[in-house]
Amino acid sequence: MSYLERFRVQPGARVKLAETDPSFKDHHDSQQPAAEELEQYRRRLAELNPQGRTVAHLRQPSAEEAAHDFLWRAHRAALARGQVAIFNRSHYEDVLIQRLGDPTQHWKISESDYQERKSWSDDVKAYEEAPSRCSTAQAPWFIIPSDHQWFPNLAIGRILVEHLESLKLRYPAPTVDLERIRREYHAAKQRG
Repeated sequence: MSYLERFRVQPGARVKLAETDPSFKDHHDSQQPAAEELEQYRRRLAELNPQGRTVAHLRQPSAEEAAHDFLWRAHRAALARGQVAIFNRSHYEDVLIQRLGDPTQHWKISESDYQERKSWSDDVKAYEEAPSRCSTAQAPWFIIPSDHQWFPNLAIGRILVEHLESLKLRYPAPTVDLERIRREYHAAKQRG
């Protein structure tokens, strides 16, 4: 099954995050084989040459962003009609005991971790409701498993390639007689 369909939230579908396997990694045993496949998608994306696109990484709000309403930063990153915007909003809410048990994660611990856990059930409802209400045919949302740090890049690369290939994009046909222009150019170059 294509990743484009596997991870896409269908318009109007009810999302239940508990039904998503966050440890899914498809047929990959580790990061190395996935990295080789990701490189193939990177090369294919370069061939497809998506122009007029940008990626907005929406992480923890900065002080400036926090001083505005919660959609301000999303509106700021929105593009004009005909352009492609990729909003990369990963949810980094780790279970606190994972952070406490791993010395390499201690730097991520903050006082807010303890306070945010109190609203976890409300957060899950919101995380399920947003894609259910917002995913459309024109602006799809995807839920990507992320227990393996390398898998989201692989899945997103594959989704982008699958989508761009499905569009069967081609450069527009020329509006002039290229052969005539080529002949005239070479004739002028020889005279010149």
